[in-house]
Amino acid sequence: MELKFFDKLSQNFTKLLNDKDYYNVIIEVEGKKQFTAHSNIIKCRSPYFYKELDTINPNENNIKTIIKPEISAQILDIILKYIYGDLENFCNDIVVKYPSLIFDVEDFTSLQEAALISLLKRDDLQVEEAKIWEYVIKWGIAQNPTLPANLDEWNKDNFLTLKTTLQHCLPYIRYFHISGDDILKKVEPYKKILDKQLWKDLMHHFLSPNQSKKCVVLPARTVLIPELPARSKEPFSTIISDDHAAEISSWIDQAALISLLKRDDLQVEEAKIWEYVIKWGIAQNPTLPANLDEWNKDNFLTLKTTLQHCLPYIRYFHISGDDILKKVEPYKKILDKQLWKDLMHHFLSPNQSKKCVVLPARTVLIPELPARSKEPFSTIISDDHAAEISSWIDHGFAPRTFWNMCHGHAGTVVIIKVKGTDEILGGYNPLIWDNNTSGVYRETKDNFSLKNGNIQNSILSRAKEPKIALYYYAKSLQNSYGPNFGSGHLYMNSDQSNFTVGNKSGLVIVSRMKNP
Repeated sequence: MELKFFDKLSQNFTKLLNDKDYYNVIIEVEGKKQFTAHSNIIKCRSPYFYKELDTINPNENNIKTIIKPEISAQILDIILKYIYGDLENFCNDIVVKYPSLIFDVEDFTSLQEAALISLLKRDDLQVEEAKIWEYVIKWGIAQNPTLPANLDEWNKDNFLTLKTTLQHCLPYIRYFHISGDDILKKVEPYKKILDKQLWKDLMHHFLSPNQSKKCVVLPARTVLIPELPARSKEPFSTIISDDHAAEISSWIDQAALISLLKRDDLQVEEAKIWEYVIKWGIAQNPTLPANLDEWNKDNFLTLKTTLQHCLPYIRYFHISGDDILKKVEPYKKILDKQLWKDLMHHFLSPNQSKKCVVLPARTVLIPELPARSKEPFSTIISDDHAAEISSWIDHGFAPRTFWNMCHGHAGTVVIIKVKGTDEILGGYNPLIWDNNTSGVYRETKDNFSLKNGNIQNSILSRAKEPKIALYYYAKSLQNSYGPNFGSGHLYMNSDQSNFTVGNKSGLVIVSRMKNP
């Protein structure tokens, strides 16, 4: 299960980490910065340190010194906090920025109550409040599997059961920062688990927001950060480089590594993932020859045994042929013969059936743009603008991102590229986009849409009915729908809140846009 690997690290030794009286290990890093640690803890919780310390002789004071000048003090501080179990803040700092890591995994409901409350307390949790409410309700119901599946069948005792389960969570919901639509659709069906005074204050709030309230009103959380297209290949961190990531990957335990490898949204090229896994496996066996040409059958068997639980989660069929030859083939002896045979056949005939399991590709990475010539790309826009537009054209993003990015902006052009073709579509909105509506039409005579297979055959179209030239979706629908031109005659929709994935992702074009 996705969350289980935290269990073995649940005991918190942070106070001991900060205690300088009983250490017996010194770790020296970049700039000769020194950290103190305790051998029993770091050996127990890190196979890397277990092997490292066994090769070092203590000094006259029985202290062992590990020297790692290539690692920064900032990185080692993170690693030690991880090892010593200071995970509440360490993990929460990541989860509040990337909440899908916890809330959207299958076993979210197995999260311990204390961990859930710890997240709910955060002012910077980057999730809409209505979504937080839904997650909390989902978690509460999962703790009581005997509750009826149909809410219409619930009785007074059922609501009381849920209220009791969630009594420590409900005070941390920011109810007054949930929209009226979501209060009616998502909160009211469960209003029996809320205090009567809270519900009364909520109703009064929408009638007269400035009226005083008897219940506690928590402040709004930090403004949501739109999910902009990632610029780096490692969106998890702004301080860890590829080399640091590889070094850290050799220090973490196998359960944590496997948990990452299972993720479909791990934003690393598959060939890189393979390299990290190989490096981690070799680091667990320091007696392996440094030169691969010197490896014998037993050496490969040692690595294969070490990586037996990791290798099934590599997406081999999504590694390029060049990388298969350069990076995978040298270690093909650790792979099953059938897998290697299927891989070779795949590059000869991709559609041929395979006997081994073929995992799907991970979420598409945003490639770096090729270097441009010294000649200016445009006299109007900069290279940065071009890169930004290219990322929108080539890869799209979440519907919610569109509304967050465009809210409050006028005179915008939406550009859409049709996957698998050279066709480019788009529309112009001279008005201000507004993501705070309950679903409204906007009138304009100036908007248009553009269809472009090649520049000579471009088609410019304007709305026949200016009064319904644009449609702004209600906030509750903005997770699925993006821009809408001509009352649904050029619009985008995704059933998975991501225009780049899902069977229904895309757009519909009909004929009520007229040529000029």
